Amino acid sequence: MTEISPHCLTEHQMKLAVNDTERLFIGKIVPILIAFGISGNILNLTVLLTPSMRTRSNLLLAYLAVADVIFLVFMLPHSFAHYEIFAFSYWFRRFYLSYKMHLLAVLNWASAAAIWLILMICLERLMGIRNPLSARRHERSSTITIIVIVIVVATGLLTSYYHFSYFCAFKRFCNGSQFHGMCIRSDSDSISLNANLSSIFH
Repeated sequence: MTEISPHCLTEHQMKLAVNDTERLFIGKIVPILIAFGISGNILNLTVLLTPSMRTRSNLLLAYLAVADVIFLVFMLPHSFAHYEIFAFSYWFRRFYLSYKMHLLAVLNWASAAAIWLILMICLERLMGIRNPLSARRHERSSTITIIVIVIVVATGLLTSYYHFSYFCAFKRFCNGSQFHGMCIRSDSDSISLNANLSSIFH
């Protein structure tokens, strides 16, 4: 539930970017990297998932590409938040501020899964060097799928704390036309929590 205040926030108070450096990097550079990253990983998937290319190493690379795409897709809202057309949009702000911590949790999840998949790829390559014949097998390995499932579940559990480690408060200003909010760590003491909330909502 959100409170409604007749007070209207200024454009500066409504901005979701912290500073100009963040606005330049995340708002201008990151979207370009996201576009190249998503298109590149989709191209990788079209190659790696062809029947003649389905080795164990390539399957791991395909799973890594999926993790990268998920990371990049969930990074998009953070980039959009640095553009005024989105930053001042009531419905975008409501979605972004309400789910920001969950979006960050998925980013951490995808990043952690990607790190472990890279480790598995390195181990698979090492096994391929030590036993070259095993690296040439083209049949789909159920072992690889099980390992990937374990990685996804384990990293999901390890990063799940992010979904509930922050307390988020929301308030509508300007008679309900402006949506704003902020998130504070749940383990903050009540005095700090109330002080931080008061600094923006009063």
